[in-house]
Amino acid sequence: MKKDDILRHIAETAYNVGFGAKKHFSTYDIVLKAPGLISFASLAFGIYSLIAYSRPRLPLIPDEACHPFHAKAATDSTAKLPPRQAA
Repeated sequence: MKKDDILRHIAETAYNVGFGAKKHFSTYDIVLKAPGLISFASLAFGIYSLIAYSRPRLPLIPDEACHPFHAKAATDSTAKLPPRQAA
């Protein structure tokens, strides 16, 4: 082997080693950060769903409203009602 061939072989080997190391460390970083990103996304989605769906969405009673903007919301049917008075 001549000197140029040896230098070329050393340069190719160094490039391959460097490329493999960069590929390994980038994969390691992705694997290391993925659980944190997944847990953050799950937490953000959970908080959003709690905020978005925390208010009761009751249907409007159309017969009790004189105007669509003054409609009353339906009340919860499980609430305690006052006793009925005899007629």
